[in-house]
Amino acid sequence: GCREWAGVTGLFAGQRVRKAILLDADPKAYEDLRCNVRLNRERMLAEVETDPRCISSERATVRMRGNGGSMSSIMNETLKKDWTEFEVECLPLEMLLAEYGVNISKDRIFIKIDTEGAEAMIVPALLSWVKGAPNINKPTVFLSMHSKADKAQRAQIAEFLNLFPFFAALPARNSRTLRPAYYDTGRCKAGVALHGNARGDVFTVEMVCEWCDYLLVADDARAKALCPDDTGVPRS
Repeated sequence: GCREWAGVTGLFAGQRVRKAILLDADPKAYEDLRCNVRLNRERMLAEVETDPRCISSERATVRMRGNGGSMSSIMNETLKKDWTEFEVECLPLEMLLAEYGVNISKDRIFIKIDTEGAEAMIVPALLSWVKGAPNINKPTVFLSMHSKADKAQRAQIAEFLNLFPFFAALPARNSRTLRPAYYDTGRCKAGVALHGNARGDVFTVEMVCEWCDYLLVADDARAKALCPDDTGVPRS
């Protein structure tokens, strides 16, 4: 989990996977994360690692501003003047996974990216990895967008989204850049109904939202597992 905050997603994942790596570079949020992992250790099936670094497009020390909450960020557009400012170490996601012994060409990987705007840097940096992987080896991605990316970044984000044959788009404020039909996930009674994007042409620069969540899935088995009843068959 990139920008894990207090561990809400990570604690859930830790009960269902073999290994979970939870990141948050805000010192206050990181202490809350470590505390929550410790208090819930007995419920975990996974080996749970916590890490006080952030994900970006390159290894660098950057300035972050935050208050221990979920909105701490390294992006200038989201920084609040009355928040504490501190230096944090960032590195590319592929580099971090290699440090923890994750084999990106063999292991099944779920990535949550919720970085209050930094996805404009992170997602383009993932393009070469995901583009070069067969569908069975692509990660499943939950991407929370909070970004006013420039046109070049939006083009790269659109290219990234189009690498996944199945997707769901979940609305948030200022979600007008996607047609309402793409927010329809009501057909699945016990999961998420996905849309099909087999041709890889659904997303254009104009279709990339500024505020919404994407669930991106690459292979048929994982897509069907998200909605086991017959109503959740992905559609184009």
